[in-house]
Amino acid sequence: MGPLLLALLTALGLRAGTEVLPPSNVSYSVVQICTLKWTWKPPENVSRSCDLEYSTDIAIDGILQGRSQWSKKLFRVEDVPMNKEVCLKVRSECKSDNASNPSDWAESLIPPKGMVGSSKYSTLAHSYHSAAFGDLLITIFKIQGNNCVPDTEASNISCIWHNLKSMVCTWLRGKKASDRTNYTLYYWYEGLQSHQQCEDYHIHEGTFRCTFRLSFANSTSLYPTINILVRGDSEEVRPICESKDPATIVKPGTPKIVKLLNTNNGISLEWQQPDAFQSGCLVYEVEYKDSKSDTTTKIENRFNKTEIPSIHPKFKYTFKVRAKASLTCYSSQLWSDWSEEKSIGEETEDSDSTFYISLIVIIPLVVAVSTIILLVYLQRLKILILPPIPDPREILKRMFLEQNEDPQNYPKDGLVYAYDKLAKEEEINPVIWIEVPETTISGNKH
Repeated sequence: MGPLLLALLTALGLRAGTEVLPPSNVSYSVVQICTLKWTWKPPENVSRSCDLEYSTDIAIDGILQGRSQWSKKLFRVEDVPMNKEVCLKVRSECKSDNASNPSDWAESLIPPKGMVGSSKYSTLAHSYHSAAFGDLLITIFKIQGNNCVPDTEASNISCIWHNLKSMVCTWLRGKKASDRTNYTLYYWYEGLQSHQQCEDYHIHEGTFRCTFRLSFANSTSLYPTINILVRGDSEEVRPICESKDPATIVKPGTPKIVKLLNTNNGISLEWQQPDAFQSGCLVYEVEYKDSKSDTTTKIENRFNKTEIPSIHPKFKYTFKVRAKASLTCYSSQLWSDWSEEKSIGEETEDSDSTFYISLIVIIPLVVAVSTIILLVYLQRLKILILPPIPDPREILKRMFLEQNEDPQNYPKDGLVYAYDKLAKEEEINPVIWIEVPETTISGNKH
């Protein structure tokens, strides 16, 4: 009877254990810039046979981020934006009991910085890992009640890791921030004892730019996340946090062309690769064009030299090179700046092009001269074929004028004399044919 009762009680206990309660006392604390740590306590009345695990997920502005985790740990550390509403959701489940169901979600809601009440913020301030660090972060955030105004935080934050040596971040003023608003950038990553303030600031046409040194002793594809905080110079400006993966924002230095010469096979090109990168961690793009074409040719290469075959001996070629981190070492898609252009070859005039240019100049000239000559020739030919016809009115007019001037000069009939004069003026030489009678000729012979 005793063993049977014990088995029955055990079965009832397991059945009761299928309903797992959610974790309790969910709270959070600030570990570093933009890094929060959530902690909780296990649910009560959990069976010893329950292999308890916790599922956690993060929601930002009410949208789940797809970062669900299962763990037996009673905490979770996560990088989050400080200018948005962040909610941690955690629930418990007995993994060893297939019949059990997950508990309900327990949530810890963190409003955007600047929207937190003073009492809540005081609780948060006391949850820092060290008093000195907590006081310093309080100074950074400058959060007092509801003084912060939405849309005053820095916008369009962009960072680039230049040549594995320095990080350059740029941003713009918030939409509702005044024109006099200035910002300060802080950064931290695992390995730094405390956060650092960026000191090298520049402002150009409304764009803020700050550069800080960032390098690691051993180049590797695994780098710590860089947490960046940008805050304003007044309590009304809301701070903003962003996390950057250095491997995704690598921009190599600019290559330098060191050799460019003609060979039997074409053109040999060699350049100096940016330093700080391991061998095989860069890919290159070579762009070149000849002096007779507007089109460019691009080729990719994994080495710092290449050969360009099939070149024209009378063309001038111009080259430039840029680099990008390879996917075998990094996940960045940023190209470096183009190198300084280098040229080789002498541009000479092609005989065919010279011939065509000569034709373009000579043909119009020949046509013009031929046209002028033809016009002159046609004018003379017209005069020869169609001589001018005298005007009778002019003839009569001159005849009467001459008669009036000296009537004695006309022993003959005036009309006949006028005709003779006109004939002389026209240079007509008459031919007189005289027929002699045959009788007269015969008489003379006798």
